[in-house]
Amino acid sequence: RSSDLVPDRIIVGVAYDCVDKMVYWTDISGPSISRASISGGEPTVVIKTGLGSPEGITIDHLGRNIFWTDSQEDKIEVAKLDGSQRRVLFDTDLVNPRGIVADPAKGNLYWTDWNRDAPKIETSYMDGTNRRILVRDDLGLPNGLTMDPYSSVLCWTDRKS
Repeated sequence: RSSDLVPDRIIVGVAYDCVDKMVYWTDISGPSISRASISGGEPTVVIKTGLGSPEGITIDHLGRNIFWTDSQEDKIEVAKLDGSQRRVLFDTDLVNPRGIVADPAKGNLYWTDWNRDAPKIETSYMDGTNRRILVRDDLGLPNGLTMDPYSSVLCWTDRKS
């Protein structure tokens, strides 16, 4: 049966809060953003409304914020770790935002836009100011994104490379 092929949840992004030792994840089947302690216990839904397809997720462990991309709504949003104080950071010039990573020590945010016509990797300050394109040449479909905070090297996966 086709219902046997569809899992209860489709987890796309995962992030870890090293302060409270909590794992956060995006679920596109809900859609929702949830969290659970690494020491066990039941998961808690943090955000469950106004989501289309939440995918990338990152934690600012210093500012106690969660950032996520929504590839259906074409938005990047931020909220406190408990889901409060939610606001849209960006909802323009995004076609298919996917990967996202925060550099809390330097106050920067980075994300990929899987735009088939003009793929790009962008950056801004974590408050949403100083938005700019970081990489636009020689990209296929930039997806996964990570950063080494010690060397400030940004690394990404590219589905079409």
